Amino acid sequence: MKMNILMLRQSLRRVFRDYRYRVVAMAAAALTFALSIWLRNLNLIVITFRSSLFDIGDSLWLMLWLLGGIVTDATVLAAGLIIATSLLFGVNTAMVIYYFAQRRSLPKVKESTTIIGGLVSAVFGVGCASCGTFVLGALLSSVGASGLLALLPLGGHEFLILSVALLFGSIYWMAKSIQTSQVCVSVELKVVTVN
Repeated sequence: MKMNILMLRQSLRRVFRDYRYRVVAMAAAALTFALSIWLRNLNLIVITFRSSLFDIGDSLWLMLWLLGGIVTDATVLAAGLIIATSLLFGVNTAMVIYYFAQRRSLPKVKESTTIIGGLVSAVFGVGCASCGTFVLGALLSSVGASGLLALLPLGGHEFLILSVALLFGSIYWMAKSIQTSQVCVSVELKVVTVN
């Protein structure tokens, strides 16, 4: 366990010592947070942009004000999970970009399936953070089962918890891949025949 934490810390330090990756992480986290809030209020945003009562400035101002609405719109658990997912997605995004930038400087080797798994879980994680149960709710309502979310103990917040767990797993696997990419060099062995 200590080795895993040490490996994770070394990878995070390696990635975030460059200010560009810190900027990427902050931008990705901010965008993820904004999308998660705006998707929760999508109907209101669409109505204000379509209405003749509001000009474009008013509609954009509303979108800005909605970002502060997390304290009143979401429960403490949901708000904490949305913020955590946004931050973790930002970190994961920066790590993925760092990894692929480093891979370009190494000889071509077969891509690891853990990277693919990390990317998939990151996309799943942000999907859940962005829309909460929006996608699942739409899917369940199309088959007439949207009431099932109310039966869950946390009212559908289980999917946000799952996204946080998947993002932690993705960050771990990305950190591991960053560490191994520094030592993995493709060595081709040439067989020399002696006459």
